Amino acid sequence: DWEVFLIALLSVDFSLSLADHLEDIWLAVIVTTRSLNFQEFKRALENANPGSIILLHACAHNPTGVDPTQEQWREIVAVFKERRLVPYFGSAYQSFATGDLYRDAYPIRLFLAEGLQMVVAQSLAKNFGLYGERT
Repeated sequence: DWEVFLIALLSVDFSLSLADHLEDIWLAVIVTTRSLNFQEFKRALENANPGSIILLHACAHNPTGVDPTQEQWREIVAVFKERRLVPYFGSAYQSFATGDLYRDAYPIRLFLAEGLQMVVAQSLAKNFGLYGERT
């Protein structure tokens, strides 16, 4: 899935650089407890440069399966608005987190309702059992 995100960004006039706070973002997910260190995650977003494009998984985060709560998503959207960040949602596991297509799309609907322009990459390969058919 990561290749799809990069191809989409590189197909337009866009320069790519790794975020200065990439390590902070990875530290935010604590795999051993399967929980999100939300304060670290939020701090990393607050330190991102205005206009940065931030890749987010809408649900069933790969590879951890750890997702923010709806309350945490509301805090995240507030940081995006304040810092003028651009959300780039990947949604390849919709319905895998809760079993509900509508509920798993909550973050995307929230960001839309808050008036943020965003990029959304939707894949249904896993939902339709086509993942092994990719080339």
